[in-house]
Amino acid sequence: MNQTIRNLLLLCPRGGFTYLLRDLFPTAEAGPLSSPRTCAPGPGTLTLTQTDGQFSVTGGRLAFTAQATPTFGDLVALDTIGRARVVGRAVFWRDSATAVNGNPFLIGWSNSPTPNANAFYGLFRTTSGGLGATYVRILGSSVVGAAPNYLANTEQHCGIVMRATGCFALVETATPNVWNLHWIDNTISAVTSYAGISIYDSGGTLDDMIVRDLGGNWASDFGIATARIETPNSGNTLTGNADGTYEITWTPQAAETFVYRFRYTDDDNCWRIECDQAGGTIKLYERDTAADTERDAGKTQTWTVGLAYRIVIKCVTQSIKTWVATTIKHNYATAAFNQTVAGLKVSGFVSAQNFVAWPYAVALNAG
Repeated sequence: MNQTIRNLLLLCPRGGFTYLLRDLFPTAEAGPLSSPRTCAPGPGTLTLTQTDGQFSVTGGRLAFTAQATPTFGDLVALDTIGRARVVGRAVFWRDSATAVNGNPFLIGWSNSPTPNANAFYGLFRTTSGGLGATYVRILGSSVVGAAPNYLANTEQHCGIVMRATGCFALVETATPNVWNLHWIDNTISAVTSYAGISIYDSGGTLDDMIVRDLGGNWASDFGIATARIETPNSGNTLTGNADGTYEITWTPQAAETFVYRFRYTDDDNCWRIECDQAGGTIKLYERDTAADTERDAGKTQTWTVGLAYRIVIKCVTQSIKTWVATTIKHNYATAAFNQTVAGLKVSGFVSAQNFVAWPYAVALNAG
């Protein structure tokens, strides 16, 4: 943050926010830093582990070095206090990495005060998916393709917001206070969580680390959803967003073929996925004037009768991606047809829960 602006903010805190933790790193300090660190302007303290590598404060940011022998847990900055799970409780930060190779760091919430690689739910800067890839990290599982890539030495403003079970993963756009909702998790049930970062094999910076309760629509698991039917019936429709995330949890019956239509005008003009229980497939179709073209073909999925499967579809301009639970199935990049259409329809099933449309862009002042 610009030092002049930072000084004004320290003198004149923004009204309306109650912070649980707030560290803007305003005062330069050589490393290694003492632990615990008193956050400035506060409140809060950070517990720093500097077994391999070290932290310093320079240029109004917490700076860190790459580890010589990388191990998650050896270079960590965590909130000293474990925060209770509260719907709408959020951690926000700005981060940058000096390199796009390797596995720079995990960042967000940890379910342990002494975290290993499987303790975080948040973002994972990594090259497992190519240079500059970012995965949404759900404890030991990485959600491929859900979050935007990063550039070396380029800050991203990010946030992870708790749900009763799960979390929202957000990245701010170039327009201040407009964020993209990149993933909605429904699995995490950690009672106590610690905000922070665990560095692996890249230098970088951390800035504007804030923990606070958002309230409003964020204080409900589905409060920011565009539309939702909790217990849908076959044939139900919703008006969602042309760009957004759509989901449902389907419990297959023997020989069912579940169909999720999106960017839906009518049954003959839409996109759809078909989940064939007996065939063990999940297929993506573009249907234009009653003519089908399968896209990104050849995807398989075991649909065990009586088990619940969360199916997620994400559309952003011409990109369509699908997941079953956290496993990506389709990644189709040239979906121009019906690109601005917001309709949704589900059919071909007996039992399902949470037919939901989520927005892609959300307004939020992180504080």
